[in-house]
Amino acid sequence: LIPNFPINDVSQLRIKQSTGEVNLVKKDDLWRVKERGEYPANFTELGDFLRKVQDLKTLEDVQVGPSQMGRLELNAPDKGGTNTATLVEFKDSKGANLKSLLLGKKYSKSSGDDSQFGGGGFPVGRYVMVPGGENKVWLINDALTQVEAKPESWLNKDFFKVEKLKSISVTHPVATNSWTLTRDKEGGDLKLADAKEGENIDTGKASGAGYALSSPSFNDVIVDPKPADTGLDKPITARLET
Repeated sequence: LIPNFPINDVSQLRIKQSTGEVNLVKKDDLWRVKERGEYPANFTELGDFLRKVQDLKTLEDVQVGPSQMGRLELNAPDKGGTNTATLVEFKDSKGANLKSLLLGKKYSKSSGDDSQFGGGGFPVGRYVMVPGGENKVWLINDALTQVEAKPESWLNKDFFKVEKLKSISVTHPVATNSWTLTRDKEGGDLKLADAKEGENIDTGKASGAGYALSSPSFNDVIVDPKPADTGLDKPITARLET
């Protein structure tokens, strides 16, 4: 689709839809999401996308007039509305545009009721245009479903993990709601520390607490958070010891 795609020169990526945009920028040899305070981007997904663009093949030259662009969702994204394309701009380190790509309607293939897709259709391709070229509409062999102007979807979701938990203490703003669980040996039962007479631990809940933060992730990053808005002005604090 794009001969001689300059993959090694791409240092910025702009994805724009009628509902918003996201800018991925390479800074200090690390790809970052500009709209999220330059939080690290998911390089695996980004790299996969760039290699896909480098290798994209055209399946068909689609003969379509300007008045039918909306039907293929290839209207310019700054026009607004539901029939607009996703604009992808590949830029160099100085912000100069190297190549652009307009992603339109996904092309779906129907599947039978006995298919793993359960009937209906599933995307197998997409209508696209390469601005600045012949302005032809092409059908390509990849739906590129991951390309969305959503900053949160491009974040690197790698996070910490807790293994071999020895104790967990939760400090609540209301002191009577604070508690500590400990275990004597790895894999042993967690017990309520300083248990008062008549206090019996719920073994089911204690068992679940033993895996606290063993594989956490997150949905999004908040830029310049206000403690009062996030509840972090009066936090519940958890201290885990391994």
